[in-house]
Formats: sequence, structure tokens, C-alpha cells
Amino acid sequence: MRMFWEHLSNEGRDWKDVDDDFLRDFRNLQRSGVRISHKQKGEELFEGTINGRLMTILAFYWWCHKNGKVREDMIGPSRWEEEGHFRPQIVLDVKGYDPRSDSPYKDLKYSSPLLYKNIRAPKRTIPTEDQTSKMQAKLSSFRDQIMSQWTEQTGLRAFEICKIKVEDVPSFDDIDALEDADNHHKFLLKGKGRKERFIYVQSDLLTSTREYIE
Repeated sequence: MRMFWEHLSNEGRDWKDVDDDFLRDFRNLQRSGVRISHKQKGEELFEGTINGRLMTILAFYWWCHKNGKVREDMIGPSRWEEEGHFRPQIVLDVKGYDPRSDSPYKDLKYSSPLLYKNIRAPKRTIPTEDQTSKMQAKLSSFRDQIMSQWTEQTGLRAFEICKIKVEDVPSFDDIDALEDADNHHKFLLKGKGRKERFIYVQSDLLTSTREYIE
């Protein structure tokens, strides 16, 4: 939303006068690599990334529509009426909205002609063990090295690693017992989307982490 607001300012456009044409230009500029804000790198963006940004903008306008912040006819699905075809400024079809729910805006499904269809997943190269070792050797601090090891072994994101508490890491005696039994340490962590899942950690990583804590 910050990027979009900056783009509105650069174009001299009022946020209530936005329509599909303006959003389409906003989308295409990112696809072609044109910088739309001072923090954008000026490179072509993946269609899925652009869709995510558009979804955030559309969700914002839908919320404004439902809460009386914009004209009632500004956003919504195209429809045929007795007088003819009605097309709002922003064409959007939303399913799953229930005003009686405690979370009426959760898990909504948005359909817009602006969103890219049949998006191909980007090819991601998995680093080899040698590449990972070289990267860790370049890290200057012991803390960064341990965080890299946590990411490699558990797949946790940086903010999830920072949620690990001291009591989640066993003592040296308990770690030795795990190593003797050739077992993993298991603890519950609340990650992205407040979803809880069990994390399994090997003894060598636990030892390094306990050494850092001490």
C-alpha cells in the first residue's frame, strides 16, 4: 500500500478517483520493470508478486466500500440492469463475505480482470551443501551463523527464529542425552499466520544455540 500511495502522489491522482485503467497501468509498469516508488529496484517483477500487491489494493478498496468510505458504486461486479450494463470504476467480484461473521474479511476470494491468470511458479535453485557452507563462512557473527543453520535445518523464517525462547532449547545434559539416543528435540512454535507446528532440531544445532545463549 505504501508503494501504491507513493504512485498516486507521483501521478497526482486522488485515491477515490482510481479505476481499472489506472490500476492496469500500475500493474504494467511493475511488469516492465519501471520504478513506481523509491524503494523498488527497477527490475521486472514476477506476476505472482504483482498479483499479491493488486490483491492488497483491491481488498483495501473493498473494505472502504463496505464501510462507507467511498461511493457505493465505486467497486463491485459488472452487472446488467434494466437500463443496461453497469460497470463500476473498479470491477471486482468477492465471494465469502459474511457480515454476521466475527471475521467477515477473512479468507475472501477475489476475482478481477486485472489479476494475472495461470501464473507459472518461478524456478528456484536450491543451494548445494558446499554453497551453504561457503555462505555461512562469510557470515561475520556467531549469531548470524546460527540463524543460517536454523533456516537450513528447519526451514524457519528469520522472524520465526527470533520467536524461539530460551526454554525451547534444552540444557547441555539434555542435548547429550538426545545425541546418545540419536534423537531429535521437538517443540511447538507459532509461525506465519499464527499457525502452530512442531519443529524438530538435531543435537549439533542445539549445542551451537545453547553455546550462544550461554
